[in-house]
Amino acid sequence: MPAPKQGTLVTVVGGDESEEFHRQAELIASAWGRRVVVGAERPANRNHMSVLADLADPASGTHRRALGLLGLAGSPR
Repeated sequence: MPAPKQGTLVTVVGGDESEEFHRQAELIASAWGRRVVVGAERPANRNHMSVLADLADPASGTHRRALGLLGLAGSPR
């Protein structure tokens, strides 16, 4: 799949996920490059369901990066 012409992405994979989830996140980052994939989060003790809670937690890096992607605070990097 080609990289999008606009927009950016931060990959988020819970630390408790299988190697396949981590491999796919690394693959998209490699294929699309740093212009598009501007960051990565690997929260410990999370899986693909529980990692969503970090979006609502202002103390989490995932929350801060999401705000950055939305242009609401700081940088997503």
